[in-house]
Amino acid sequence: MSLRATVAADRGSFEVRATIAAQEGETLALLGPNGAGKTTVVMALAGLIDSTGAIELGDERIDGLPPERRPLGVAFQNGALFPRMSALANVAFPLRARGIRRGPAHAEASATLARLAPDVRPEALPPTLSGGEAQRVAVARAIVHEPRLLLLDEPSSGLDVRGRAELRPVLVDTLASFPGVRVLVTHDPVEAMTLADRVAILEGGRVTQEGTFDDVRRTPRSRYAAELVGVNLFVGRLEPIDGGAGRLIAGEGDVVVGWPDGVPRRPVDGVTGTLRPSDVVVHTGPPARSSARNVWRGTVEELAIYGERVRARIASRPPLVAEVTAGSVRQLGLARGSEVWASCKAVEVEITLPASQSGRTYPG
Repeated sequence: MSLRATVAADRGSFEVRATIAAQEGETLALLGPNGAGKTTVVMALAGLIDSTGAIELGDERIDGLPPERRPLGVAFQNGALFPRMSALANVAFPLRARGIRRGPAHAEASATLARLAPDVRPEALPPTLSGGEAQRVAVARAIVHEPRLLLLDEPSSGLDVRGRAELRPVLVDTLASFPGVRVLVTHDPVEAMTLADRVAILEGGRVTQEGTFDDVRRTPRSRYAAELVGVNLFVGRLEPIDGGAGRLIAGEGDVVVGWPDGVPRRPVDGVTGTLRPSDVVVHTGPPARSSARNVWRGTVEELAIYGERVRARIASRPPLVAEVTAGSVRQLGLARGSEVWASCKAVEVEITLPASQSGRTYPG
């Protein structure tokens, strides 16, 4: 089964003309800046706004079906739960809407809620839930009726750091275990890189690039895409070292990370680490008395100026992208060919374990 959708929708003066495709068992991230039209695509797929074009799920055209008959589940930004219905009733709603009697519907909803949101009381009303709890309930509601297509619209947007950390394992496990087609809408490249198999970049209502992150990294087709690939990505084997830390042995160099709580201290393959460019500190000499566990030496390959921010590509092992202010570039005298040292703390590397290790994501 696969999804192929061509969406043509007008929201006032803003036009969305986008074609996306995804395969069964695959997660496609629809990635783009705010206002790019991502939520419009989700609304069109769900049948909640008028749209022309074809939406095919497997051998079936679903664009002519009303929302309640489309074989999909949606978790919207900020949950969008029914405020006067309990958490249990919210999760049971898709089953009740399909004619399932109250008893069996609530039994299935209770099991799904207990699995995805064990700390949420079934009788709790949405206004009493935290942002992360509400999103867990929303994801449970999206999958309880075993849809063929799962749509997650900015699931972690608006959550604080703790809420995002609590929700991320739920998203990883849900996407890994969902057997159908999955579409994740996000503006966070780290979220897309760690949760999706492929990305479709949406800008101004149009898909400007589609493929794996490696595809985008090799040949970014827009300034926005070029900014996205600046996120540092490391994939390899995680091995325990001293001090409660771990070493992520990637193909292009090693990175020291914090060892995740609750995970046995033994080697784990297929681990992904991400490091934001803003967390990389650049020095013109070996950093003295630094608390950073990671220090790399390299040469500045490129300086890309974005207003008052500058992204420096550093030829080190592993290769890095650092983001600094324009004032720091002048103060440090950075230029192409400059020899520099880059550093970061182990806790600043966020790691994602493979699905076989519960698929959990941790700040390092």
